[in-house]
Amino acid sequence: HIFLDTLHRVPDDVAAALDIHWIGDGSMMEEIRNKARGLVGRVKIQFHGYLPKSDVAGQLQRAHLLVHPSKAENLPCIIIESLACGTPVLSHAVNGIPELVDDSNGILCPPGDTSAFVEALTSMVRGTIRFDRKSIAAAASLRYGAEPVAQQILGAYAAVRAMAARR
Repeated sequence: HIFLDTLHRVPDDVAAALDIHWIGDGSMMEEIRNKARGLVGRVKIQFHGYLPKSDVAGQLQRAHLLVHPSKAENLPCIIIESLACGTPVLSHAVNGIPELVDDSNGILCPPGDTSAFVEALTSMVRGTIRFDRKSIAAAASLRYGAEPVAQQILGAYAAVRAMAARR
């Protein structure tokens, strides 16, 4: 798992500053927990399992950043939720994730590049790369809020109706 490999490689000051709240569950969790045992004393990790949406929102609002190390997901809702909370994202430049994350709201690394992940996490934790949380939340609201999404859906329906009317 690239994130756990990253945690083994970050500088000591970064490792000491980390307070990781791992949210979610799945078939790999036993393997992840076992690998995380090797980090005891280096980083603080709490495994929460599945949480209600309101608890996830609270975690994201308090978080310094969201680390989303998936190399396979297309448009992860958790990234949109993070941005809505104004929380910057560290992820991979795969599938639809670059449609969500750019230089204004996070860092994207090449898939599987642990060195890039170490560098990005180090920069974000040390504050050498900073993000404006209010701007991130405002941009997310303009793009993913109820009204803009409703307008996009209505626009798609109107386009389909216009196409059907031309036939």
